[in-house]
Amino acid sequence: MLEIIRQNGRVLMTLPQDSMVQLCLRGACLPEAILNHANLTGANINSANLRRAHLREALMGGVNAAYAIFNGADLSSALMNEADLGSAEMVSVNLTNAQLEGANCSRVDLDGSQMNSVRADGATFEFAAMSETQLDGASLVGANLSSADLKGASLKGADLRFADLSYAIVVGADLSGADLTGTNMDSVLYDQQTVWPAGFDPRQAGAVLVSPRIRRPWWRFWSAGVGAR
Repeated sequence: MLEIIRQNGRVLMTLPQDSMVQLCLRGACLPEAILNHANLTGANINSANLRRAHLREALMGGVNAAYAIFNGADLSSALMNEADLGSAEMVSVNLTNAQLEGANCSRVDLDGSQMNSVRADGATFEFAAMSETQLDGASLVGANLSSADLKGASLKGADLRFADLSYAIVVGADLSGADLTGTNMDSVLYDQQTVWPAGFDPRQAGAVLVSPRIRRPWWRFWSAGVGAR
């Protein structure tokens, strides 16, 4: 049986290590829940409210967390390989050292999140909101970041080999030291403040320099062909 204890408005869960495997918590309201090290492998937390929850080093492989709310949560070192996080709200989340290999993060809102050293090889971040997100040292080999909004993001030293950044927005982003070997840069939007790896020519790679007069949201102007190669 799932036991939930409330203390001072905070939800505490003390459960056996394997008691939450494939558990259904769809739509559950668990803000600030303490679930550090919990085993949520294969669980259904679709649309659950886990705002500011403590999920450090949680086992969340294959979890269904689509449309869930994690804003302000601590997911550092969480294992989330093959998880479905589609359209989840993850603003200002701590995902430092987390594993998201093969995860579905399409249309997720990760604005302002900490994702340094995250391992997300083969993950999908298509149309994800990732403005001001910290991705220093992240491993994104073969990841799909097509149409992702990376305005002001930091990807210093990130491994983006063979990733798909087509139509992504990297205005004001820092990609210094990033490995862009084989990366699809077709129609990536950048500006004069974007920092590229030494010797990298964004125009030759297919990226598009946008005019400084353009204001957000950038994609509204994109269909009109604004920008100059």
